[in-house]
Amino acid sequence: MGRSRSHQNLIAMSAEQGSRGASLYVALALDSLCSGLQSRGVPRQLRIQYPGAMYHVMSRGNRRQEIFLDDVDRQDFLKTLAEACQKTGWQVHAYCMMSNHYHVVLETPDANLVAGMAWLQGTYTIRLNHRHKLIGHVLSGRYKAQVVEGSGTGYLRTAWERGQTITRFVFLVDLVSGAGLNPACHASCE
Repeated sequence: MGRSRSHQNLIAMSAEQGSRGASLYVALALDSLCSGLQSRGVPRQLRIQYPGAMYHVMSRGNRRQEIFLDDVDRQDFLKTLAEACQKTGWQVHAYCMMSNHYHVVLETPDANLVAGMAWLQGTYTIRLNHRHKLIGHVLSGRYKAQVVEGSGTGYLRTAWERGQTITRFVFLVDLVSGAGLNPACHASCE
């Protein structure tokens, strides 16, 4: 592991000075780490999670590559999404699977979007890589999750009305792409 000259000097100094030097090394290393993080810009925002929230979730393939290589992959994604719903209690209102990304409109009875998405995306990646004998990332970076305004306790009717607007958007994304109506898109009106 390559260390900068300043870090090598700090390690040597901490070895000479015992525990006092080790404390100095830790303090300087933390200072260096924090200043490095600050220079990268604003930290990403925390996910908004609460019981009864409705989200428009989307994720794109790594380097915009395809995440569904064939119909079996699409079925596997739907199977994995159904398993995530069983584990989390999610209700999926609409989904659309494009070749290199997907959209899902879902409702979370519990505040568990982050845990559920980690399981969904991680499991799908493992399954796709295993089936096609691939390695590495399938999905690019962080998924996007937009809260459908007005969701939550007492606002379900408004949330569903707004959810229908999002659902229309999800279907329009597919139509605008030039593919026509994709059978990999579905909406439910529960």
